[in-house]
Amino acid sequence: MKTNNTGNTPRTTAADAVSAMRTYSNVRWAVLWSSMFLIGLIGHALLAEENSLQPFLWPIAGIGFAAAYILGVRAWLPISLAYIALLLALPAPWHMVHVLTTATLATSSVLQALVAGAILRRYSFSGTFRSIQDALLVTAVAVFVPIIAPTIVTLTSLFAAGHGGPWNEIQDWVLSYGVSVSSVFVFLPLVSMLMLDPPKVQLPKQQLWEGVTAFCLVILTAGTLFSFTTYLPVSTGYALLYVLTGALLWIALRFGTHTTIVAVSLTTLVGVVSVVMQLPTTGTELSEGTFQLALLTSIISPILYTACGLSEERNHAIRALARRTNALERSVDRLSDEDRSKDEFIAMLGHELRNPLAAILSALELMEAQDVTRTLRGQIASIQTQSQAMRTLLDDLLDVARIRQRRFHVEKQYITLHSILERPFEIGHVLAKGAKIRLQVATPAEQCWVYGDQLRLEQAVSNLITNAVKYTPSGGTVRVHATLNPNSVRVSVSDTGAGIAKERLETIFGLFHQNIKAKHSEHAHGLGLGLWLTKRFVEIHKGIVTATSPGIGKGSTFTIELPRIPDERIAKIQAADKQNSTPEDTGTYHILLVDDNESAVNSLAQLLRLHGHSTTTVYTGTKAIEAVNADQFDVILLDIGLPDMDGFDVAGTLRTNGFEGIIATLTGYGRDWTDAHKQDGVIDIELTKPVSITDLDAAFRTISH
Repeated sequence: MKTNNTGNTPRTTAADAVSAMRTYSNVRWAVLWSSMFLIGLIGHALLAEENSLQPFLWPIAGIGFAAAYILGVRAWLPISLAYIALLLALPAPWHMVHVLTTATLATSSVLQALVAGAILRRYSFSGTFRSIQDALLVTAVAVFVPIIAPTIVTLTSLFAAGHGGPWNEIQDWVLSYGVSVSSVFVFLPLVSMLMLDPPKVQLPKQQLWEGVTAFCLVILTAGTLFSFTTYLPVSTGYALLYVLTGALLWIALRFGTHTTIVAVSLTTLVGVVSVVMQLPTTGTELSEGTFQLALLTSIISPILYTACGLSEERNHAIRALARRTNALERSVDRLSDEDRSKDEFIAMLGHELRNPLAAILSALELMEAQDVTRTLRGQIASIQTQSQAMRTLLDDLLDVARIRQRRFHVEKQYITLHSILERPFEIGHVLAKGAKIRLQVATPAEQCWVYGDQLRLEQAVSNLITNAVKYTPSGGTVRVHATLNPNSVRVSVSDTGAGIAKERLETIFGLFHQNIKAKHSEHAHGLGLGLWLTKRFVEIHKGIVTATSPGIGKGSTFTIELPRIPDERIAKIQAADKQNSTPEDTGTYHILLVDDNESAVNSLAQLLRLHGHSTTTVYTGTKAIEAVNADQFDVILLDIGLPDMDGFDVAGTLRTNGFEGIIATLTGYGRDWTDAHKQDGVIDIELTKPVSITDLDAAFRTISH
């Protein structure tokens, strides 16, 4: 042991570690030798009888197997010394046969133990029964390896003694082999467990008392059954002992390998004591009772150890499954967190991009309202077109985020099929004209009604028409055909364009999916969101959308089918629509605009003033509260993301202070973000950036109504 430079903290060196290992190995060496010697003496004191010394030294064979398994080849010395010391310590006549038998017994026992240890090490015996392989390995070793030493000793005795008593030698061989097998089943697991994996009592209190009670009952039952053998023939009496198999099997399955090994050892000990105690009363030969006990142990033990192996493998499989399940759950949670973070990022990105886009669109509307040159007006129109395309992309991104976060909602009402198709047809004609594609439209003359969100259904149809134009080359044709069925309406969009491969039809509605190989780069753009959104919008309305194509280069057809309102309800719907469609004068309002994006809010305020409204602009929540306290406003246009206060908190404070006008939110996140606050009566209208004067007129019309 060395110390560091300060001389205070000890530092273990490699030499110290090797020395500690040698010390521990020497301790195990001494323990194994002592146990073999002492158990041999105890066995002789209990079992030795005249002319029957040799067979009853074999119970220590199992300890020798355990020593060879634990120590390896080094076990030859303690095993041979234990046998020699034991044989020398026992009273026996000193003659040539005795000396030869002693030497042969020690040598053959060492050989036998080393063979068993090599096999156990070679096939990775765990020391206890952690698998079926352990049980089968110990059974094979116990059955076949103990043949070695009894055979060598018996042949030596026959050779030394001549042919005077071969039958006695054969009987001794059978008894020696049987006791050796029983010894291996008892002592090999017991010694290996105590030396390598000592049991630790970590059971719940109830299960601990259950185990203690079970042990007591097994010992009591074993003692009772062994006592019955006193009044019955040996073969019949020992047959009763197999009743113990059920109780021991329950212990094996309930408490595991350590408890089972101890239970087998205690049962064997009770049997040994019973055999010795019965000798004076029954007149039974010791060899017969011992053989029956060895046979009992050799039959019951493999069954119990196999049950332990099965139970351990099952428990190991359950624990492995639990670990994998936990790992899978952690992976799912991690992926869910990443997916949620991605959706939140998309929503945040859309919000941040909407702010500058709102300023751009407001500035364009202001420029358009002024007297500008024809060239400048054309440039303004071009910027508006590209800005609207950007707005569409942002809308799609936010719709994807809201749907995936389950915060998407629709505002359903009774609408006509023609009203759903009107705007997509307008967009389609503009796109088709620019791409030099023929757009053919066929709709039924009969009016038909559906129940749904007009904006989302328009978006679904528009996506199909846009995709058809995108993937159709110049000179091609896109056909939109609407048909009526008794219970549904069907809108089909077909084209003569690139077509879809058969294997892609099942994945064509996937998120971010694009038919890249077939796409005409001249007209192609987008993120691959349109078809995914179309499918979700249609499914929200309890409809279906399908795609068919003969193959690449042969065009494709997309069909939307929606539930149709029954004919008997049309009259009521038309009457309600007629009553609610009366236009009203929007009037003018005194409006407070609250937004930290100064350029965007100033442009919007200027646009509102051009339409006759009076405006006041502030850039923080605190200033908004002060402005409302100082003036009377009809409408407050309130941004949600303010630098000093949350927009919802500002709205709540204004309501608490008694403001009874209209509060409309301006946010880049979309209307779903304000649902909870709207239900509380704080927010009246949600407006999504970028907001146009048309959007504001519609909102003011709602206010007026």
